[in-house]
Amino acid sequence: MKPLYKRYFTILSLLWGCTFVALLVVYVCLVEPQKSLLMAINNNVKLRKSEYNRTKAADNQETRFKWNHELSLIDKQLQNFAIDPNNLDELTFDISRIANSVGVNAFASRRISSEVYSTIPGCEYIGYAEIRVEFRSSFNKFARFINTLERHEPFIFVNEFTISNSDKNDLEHSTNMVLHVFVKMQTEDIDEEGRI
Repeated sequence: MKPLYKRYFTILSLLWGCTFVALLVVYVCLVEPQKSLLMAINNNVKLRKSEYNRTKAADNQETRFKWNHELSLIDKQLQNFAIDPNNLDELTFDISRIANSVGVNAFASRRISSEVYSTIPGCEYIGYAEIRVEFRSSFNKFARFINTLERHEPFIFVNEFTISNSDKNDLEHSTNMVLHVFVKMQTEDIDEEGRI
């Protein structure tokens, strides 16, 4: 009698095992890809709904006013980082005023490139201008000059500098610096596709 129950139990175990494996294969092959597809469709629907709501809200006068206000704030922040190309000469005078206020000697500055500004690869709307600055000063005045430049708006970046000892006076050193400043590109320099 025992072998008969044992045989039924073995057959039943094999049937249950095969059924479980078959259900697992169906789940992995059919149900799981459908769940992934359903999640992708839900994400796409959410994105489209948000775009629709944003487009619908754009028709509202209050929303347009809010967006224009946000754009003006972003433009003001951009003015901290980039200068209008027409104001580059004024920036050169600002740098001269900073040098005079710090008290450096034999100050001279000039733009390196004959172009108004150079382009940055990968940037469509911002370029940069280079200004070479030469002067003589003590190390303390040099440090004050750098600190004042770093606090200037729009930001002025010291790209490179060299300091050499002066033969005549041990307290004054000759400094040669290359300054970079970001420049907003003129809209007429950019075509419809964003190329210069």
